[in-house]
Amino acid sequence: MKPKSAGLCVAVLVLVVTAGCLAGGNTATDSLVSTNERCLTDQVPNRSTVTDTEVLNFTPYPEPPTVVNRTSVTNFVKAVERAYEGNRLLVQTESVQLSSANVTVTATNTTQQVEGYSVDVKTHISFQSSAGIGMTVSRVTYFVNETTLRRQPGGGTAGDGVVIAKC
Repeated sequence: MKPKSAGLCVAVLVLVVTAGCLAGGNTATDSLVSTNERCLTDQVPNRSTVTDTEVLNFTPYPEPPTVVNRTSVTNFVKAVERAYEGNRLLVQTESVQLSSANVTVTATNTTQQVEGYSVDVKTHISFQSSAGIGMTVSRVTYFVNETTLRRQPGGGTAGDGVVIAKC
């Protein structure tokens, strides 16, 4: 199979944001794409107990890059992971009030493949809440191409990961 052109990558990545997306993923809790066919940038989870003193707010997902290259795809994936984990933290800590939270994402490897890009990221999450202090570190591999954004927790083959957006 021949490599896809950068122009086609841009066009289809824009479709990830502007076109209606299909739900996907292994489980409903793993996927940010809802069954009502909203796209990635619309996927901000609901939290029933947000207070005025809440430190973190839900983060909208980023627009895909207009120019597709190793740097722009890496930055896009880092922003997606930051929003994904930050939003997930808010959902998981719904019953407690956060007094501080930090989500730091570092790209450890970006590889251009025939069908798209594979981006390995390492995510550090730390927070302080009324229930105590927490910290986690995770590794995730993303696969980005013209039609799909996949997220594979624990690294590995991103093509086997959970579909976050598919248009």
